[in-house]
Amino acid sequence: MRNNCPFCNELMFTRPEYPSIACGMCITRVVDSSGDPIVFHTEQSYGGLVATHHTKTGFRTDKDMRCYIDGRECEGVILKTGKVAIKLV
Repeated sequence: MRNNCPFCNELMFTRPEYPSIACGMCITRVVDSSGDPIVFHTEQSYGGLVATHHTKTGFRTDKDMRCYIDGRECEGVILKTGKVAIKLV
């Protein structure tokens, strides 16, 4: 399905069940509520989603999936394919 990124309006291809997923360029701008860059990844042992925050003093990992792109609230999700994505809330 052709769709536009909800953050930058870039045309991309998504599955119908994921109409509000961020494009590849927008996910590079994901930050947490403190403005620190954040990366989501799957936990190796259980397959759950974890967030790694890149703080000024190092790294912090937690299970808070809430994040922001350009001040708009979104969240990290695992797609049915097993890939990690960022979804507009």
